[in-house]
This record gives sequence, structure tokens and C-alpha cells, in this order.
Amino acid sequence: LHPRIASLSINIFNLNVFDFSLAKNISRKILKKDYDVILSMMSSGNFLPLYVGSLVKKQNENIQWLNYCVDAIPPPKGWELSNLHRHSLKKMFRNQLKMCNKIYASNSVMLEYQLAILGRYYRGTHGVLFTLPDIEDFTQLSDNDTSSFNILYTGGLYQARKIDKLLIAIDHLVCKGINIKLHLVGT
Repeated sequence: LHPRIASLSINIFNLNVFDFSLAKNISRKILKKDYDVILSMMSSGNFLPLYVGSLVKKQNENIQWLNYCVDAIPPPKGWELSNLHRHSLKKMFRNQLKMCNKIYASNSVMLEYQLAILGRYYRGTHGVLFTLPDIEDFTQLSDNDTSSFNILYTGGLYQARKIDKLLIAIDHLVCKGINIKLHLVGT
């Protein structure tokens, strides 16, 4: 279905009704098994893991629920076009995570942002799980390297992550004499 319909449902009901409906079906199947821990990874475009974690935790308070925040929910001011949508996401986020046992984020700034959004609605613990690159395979570009370098970008380009920011970075490298070929795939 069209993403605007999902956004509208968040604005009206404070949840994505399509993801929530699917989460209800999944959680019924999950509750038939005996799990000790739920690990959910939510992002700004996919609330299904968040809803599944919340629904299962409501049915079984003994299960430990850990949630990893991939993206800031709601996005910081200036990233969202509508104050109503930002406010609705805040309400959804607070309501769904109030029973979560532990929240993780990829860095301390993101974690503090999420905890500030949750405020008094969240009583669990929290932590940072850093995402580190594989240093052994990491290639550092030399300032003197003029060979051709191909970049494939598969990420999303939206809100504050617009194409101009990527092009500024590429321009900086080209000005250093690095021959770059940029390929964009995705949204």
C-alpha cells in the first residue's frame, strides 16, 4: 500500500495499522512457543518489529524484551515535514516501548535522544551497541591516489539525507584528485 496511507494511520491512530495488523498475526504464532528474550530492531520505515515486541511482551510479562533503535524515532526536528506526524510518532514510540526491558542505540547521542523522547514513559535500562567497521578489510583513500574509485550507494536519500550532501562529499574527494565513479541505487 502507499506509504502516505500508513503515515495517515499513524497520524490518526498513533500506529501504522498495516504493520500492527501483521504484528498481531505474527505475535499469535510466537506466543505458541516458549521464548526467553525478544530482540527487536526498529527503524523509521518499519515498525513491525516494534509492534511484535510490544504485543508479545503484553501477553507474557516474564519475557525479556530488548529493542535496538536503528533510526531516530521520531526523526529530529527539520527532518519531518509535519509537526502532527512527528507528535504522532512520539506518542506511538512512547506507548509501544513502555514495557520494553532494555533499549539500545548505535551511539550515545542517539540513545540520549531516544531516552529524551521517551521521558517518564520508559522505566527500563539502556545501553549502546556500537557498529564498528571491519578494520582489517578497510581501505583508506590516499590523498595521492588518482586511480579510479567506484562507489555504489544503496541507501535512502530523503529529508536531511539529500543527494546534495553526498555530492558535496564526492566533490571534496574529486578536488583532491581522486577519480570517482558514483552509482546510486535505491530510493
